[in-house]
Amino acid sequence: MTFASGSCLANRVGTVTVSTANVTFPTTGTMIFNQDDQVSTPITVNGAYPALTGPLTLQIGGSNPSVER
Repeated sequence: MTFASGSCLANRVGTVTVSTANVTFPTTGTMIFNQDDQVSTPITVNGAYPALTGPLTLQIGGSNPSVER
């Protein structure tokens, strides 16, 4: 699966775990991660992150957003 700039990964219930071995994220532009307003809807990205070729904006939504690297 390849996400282009402007793509959104949303989660309503449960846990979403994405492995970068199978997913390609944009190296520039915008990526939107949206977890619903429930605390039990995390989105986790595991694996190696791409080298950025330009500025990348991460937009994180939800009631308890967090970013770890």
